Amino acid sequence: MFFFFLASSMSFYVAAKNFYYSSDEEYRIELDLFTYLLPFVSFIIDASVKRAYCLHAKSVFIGLKIVLIFYYLCVYVIALQRTPENQFYWIANTNLIAFPTLIIAYWYGLIHGKLS
Repeated sequence: MFFFFLASSMSFYVAAKNFYYSSDEEYRIELDLFTYLLPFVSFIIDASVKRAYCLHAKSVFIGLKIVLIFYYLCVYVIALQRTPENQFYWIANTNLIAFPTLIIAYWYGLIHGKLS
């Protein structure tokens, strides 16, 4: 989980940096490995937490998480090398903040039995 929190912190940092440089028309979103690997790490940690605590989530929540991961990665890859004039620049930056927050809420609900 430490790596997820580290990657989440980097995700927030990258989003803040992108918002800060949004007035520069030449600035582009660059590939950041922490933010790119974040969904994979969350999926691995999710499986580990479920196994360690013998937790189960409804298939609907697992499906929603997979769709969320797919959406996050698609938008992130599309937004690479985009400038602030492009809408994917802003969608990707919003995702950089929303994705870790939603995953933490998912884990909270999973650990406290709200998703089973």
